[in-house]
Amino acid sequence: MTLRKGVFDNKGLNIMQEAMDRACAKLEIKQEDRANRKRVAFLVAGFTRAGVYDVDGLTDHVVTQFKIPV
Repeated sequence: MTLRKGVFDNKGLNIMQEAMDRACAKLEIKQEDRANRKRVAFLVAGFTRAGVYDVDGLTDHVVTQFKIPV
């Protein structure tokens, strides 16, 4: 899935997008809430770089991590 460090193919990007959409839906983050959507995107990218490549796993990790106060 990872082609070079930080570079993903179309399949990887589609998985990341799906995980982001699912996480935002579970967290009830609206499209216009740019700050929280950026935070979700950051988490998705981080977990993907760490080796989590499936939509369900990414979504679960992001939702769990997002709920931890920063």
